[in-house]
Amino acid sequence: MKKLLFLSISFLLVSFISGLFAQTASFQTGKIGVEINQFGRVRIHAPAIGATRQIDRSSILAGVGRTEVFDYKNDADMVVAPFTVTNPTKSDFEIFSVIDNSYNNLPPKFEVRINAFGWHNEGFIVVKFTVINRETTVKNTRIGIEIIPQPDGTYGNETIKFDPTNMIAQSFRDTGVRTGYKILNTTASGFRVIDWFSTYFVGDSLLWDALNYNNFDLTYTGTGDGTVTFLSQPPVSISPNDSAHFFIGIAVANTESELIANMNLAQQKYNLLVNVEDNLVPLAYSLSQNYPNPFNPMTKIQFSLPKKEKVTIDVFNVFGEFIARVVDNEYEAGIYTLEFDGKNLSSGTYFYQLVAGEFKSTRKMILIK
Repeated sequence: MKKLLFLSISFLLVSFISGLFAQTASFQTGKIGVEINQFGRVRIHAPAIGATRQIDRSSILAGVGRTEVFDYKNDADMVVAPFTVTNPTKSDFEIFSVIDNSYNNLPPKFEVRINAFGWHNEGFIVVKFTVINRETTVKNTRIGIEIIPQPDGTYGNETIKFDPTNMIAQSFRDTGVRTGYKILNTTASGFRVIDWFSTYFVGDSLLWDALNYNNFDLTYTGTGDGTVTFLSQPPVSISPNDSAHFFIGIAVANTESELIANMNLAQQKYNLLVNVEDNLVPLAYSLSQNYPNPFNPMTKIQFSLPKKEKVTIDVFNVFGEFIARVVDNEYEAGIYTLEFDGKNLSSGTYFYQLVAGEFKSTRKMILIK
């Protein structure tokens, strides 16, 4: 995992060792199967996992400029490993995970929380991406989704179609399974299709252009290497430490009319989801990247607790030597933000570690004076 590039002290290696191994969570409704990995890749199967893969990868894009796009290949890294929620309250199945790009310290500094919802014997799911701005300024952000089709388990020569009446982007081959994507929370602003090539994501410029593609590619036939498609929404302004929601409906079907019907059901479920009062108790333990970072001399540290715990947060230097204790207290379940003052410290790299019950997490912060 890319975080390891920054770790040379064995004291810190233990905190990140779990990230060395690929982690996924999955569920299947009876008509569609979904897998989410630790970097936020949403993979679609139909009718079930282990049958036929239809989408190799769909993943969030959030950009603020031609060289500042949060994407799967360059940026995404695990904060909270994906897990299947026990006894979900908003659906029959649910997966939750959190990713960010704190390991590379490159803009835009975004955190993305992912919830995938499914229902028994339905041919659709709803995926909610919550994009949190960890920058210190307002970001005018383009949000979209990047999709690599693999209809009926094969890359290449697939048909890509955009239905402007129902605003559904779909991929299929001949008379095989159709997989559709639709933005549920607003009207899509563009849909772009390109032929896949191995370096399309390098430099962010193509991704940024795709997010700003204010047109719709209605029909396209892929080459032998297949396609990459991009579905985006109008720009949104996200204040520091605030968020924007991006809801995607994903449906599968054997015919176009059935696909539209399934997506209409996904839209109905979205309407119910957003009308249900949000559960304020976090689903998992987490330690977020401090913000701002780098900082001078004040920074904020946010953490989440799914239940009441004794919490300590300690700061260490690059040699693993204890520097300061930020907090040593008991907290109820919830989300908390604390301030750390580095006025008595020298410029440099430090690490802060949260211990809450059996949960332990460590992150890097940089003080520049």
